Amino acid sequence: MSDEQTKDDNKALEVNAAEQSNADASLQPANPAVASEKSGGSGGLLGAISFVLIILLLLGLLGAGGWYGYGLYQQTNAALSSVKQAQTELVGKAQEFEGRVSQRMQAMLLKQQETVDYIDVLREKNQHLRKDWLLMESEYLIQLATYRLLFERDINTAIIALESADERLRDTGDPGILNVRKMIAQAVQELKQVPQADLAGLSLQLSAINKTIDKLPLTTSDPKAKQQLEQQEMEGAKKVESWSQLPAVIWSDLKGLVEVREHDKPIEPMLAPKERFFLIENVRLQLEQARLAMLSGQAAVYKERIATAISWISEHFDNKASITKTTLESLTTLANESIAPELPEIAYTYQALQKYRLSREEPVSKPETVLDKSTQQVN
Repeated sequence: MSDEQTKDDNKALEVNAAEQSNADASLQPANPAVASEKSGGSGGLLGAISFVLIILLLLGLLGAGGWYGYGLYQQTNAALSSVKQAQTELVGKAQEFEGRVSQRMQAMLLKQQETVDYIDVLREKNQHLRKDWLLMESEYLIQLATYRLLFERDINTAIIALESADERLRDTGDPGILNVRKMIAQAVQELKQVPQADLAGLSLQLSAINKTIDKLPLTTSDPKAKQQLEQQEMEGAKKVESWSQLPAVIWSDLKGLVEVREHDKPIEPMLAPKERFFLIENVRLQLEQARLAMLSGQAAVYKERIATAISWISEHFDNKASITKTTLESLTTLANESIAPELPEIAYTYQALQKYRLSREEPVSKPETVLDKSTQQVN
């Protein structure tokens, strides 16, 4: 069944193919030459038209491209000219800026030079100021030495002040001040040659004597004074340092057993306790005034107060008593002390310093700057 069906299908296909070939043959022209001429003429016309169109298209494209290129060329020239113009302006501005910078640099260099010059002037002024300060300190110290010497007779302080003034003058480093230093050295040597009393020691001696005034026995028969005298003699008798002093002590005790009173002189009345108190206080007051006068350098007052105290002690107290004798001897020695020797004159040191200061040159002034000159020109 299958083989027969396959054969039928093949036959149907062959019949269809034959029919198709007949239909194609009927469509072709009967004259082949005429057909070929018609197809050749129409194809040439179309080719010419296409060629013309292509040429026109190319010409249009070339024209459009040329126009576009010309516009682009003009734009490029305009941009180039603007760039050249901007470059020229920038060069001019750069040159102008460079000129300004150069002027500023020159002005700064001038200012810098002025500053350096002014610093030099200030340094020189500073040296002058330091020198002036040292001179003022020296002047003050010399005045202090003169004051202490004249009003307080303080030789040691005057010497120290003059030596300090000499140190400050040395620090100035000015050779023109050597004459002043010479005068100061001379004044110091003169002060060192002045003999100085031991005022502290003399003051202590006067204070010690002042404390023993109430122990002095009176010339009148004062029971209290007599009792003090006997007590002092007993204390002295008890002090036996060797066998050689023993006979003297025994003899002193034997003399104390017998009392001899002399009536060839008028008997003075015994002082009242208040009178004795005021007498002792007045003597103490004289000694205290003598001590203060000694410390202040008043030699006349010092001697006069000690002389008054010696006179009162000699008149109202027992001069035969050992304590009275010792007190009077001590006061006489103190009265002969030279507490206020003659002092040298040192005012010439101050005069020499003043003469030097007057002969000094004026300090250097500030230099005139360019700004000051321009201000003057404007004015």
